[in-house]
Amino acid sequence: YKEELLEEAELDAMYAAAMAKIEALELRNMLRREEDHMGVVLKINSGAGGTESQDWAQMLMRMYLRYCEKHGYKTSIANLLEGDEAGIKSCTINVEGDFGSSRASILAIAAAYIASSSASSSSSSL
Repeated sequence: YKEELLEEAELDAMYAAAMAKIEALELRNMLRREEDHMGVVLKINSGAGGTESQDWAQMLMRMYLRYCEKHGYKTSIANLLEGDEAGIKSCTINVEGDFGSSRASILAIAAAYIASSSASSSSSSL
């Protein structure tokens, strides 16, 4: 790159745009199998943590539902078991939408949840 032909900020912007396109292509390549276009079934269980775990499971359910709503995915709660005092014991959420990206998005927030809450006894699975 020559200073008089291209500004550093322009080069950075071009690089960022190219990287975004490459990442989108890699995601589509990774999600090319037939089953990758199916919906997502998300199950959340509160585990053995009592009321606090049930509260956390309910917060987790709301987080997933809001995330899906914000990104245009259709959700339905297939099963919901309320907690004894507060929260939920378990729930099952069906997610439909732009399936290739919805599955990746749900997996991404699930991974972020697992990484940030390893001390919690609540769990979620796809």
